[in-house]
Amino acid sequence: MFDTLNDQIRAGEKETTTSKEKILRWAMVLLVTALMFLGFYLLPTLG
Repeated sequence: MFDTLNDQIRAGEKETTTSKEKILRWAMVLLVTALMFLGFYLLPTLG
């Protein structure tokens, strides 16, 4: 597979992502974060 950590890092750097994939990833992160905080905010009122 890979010989060293440096080989793994180089292989990871070769994988490029498109701007659409980056935007989608950040949108999902923001959505999950917003849902978590909303859940923490509403949880005491539901209990």
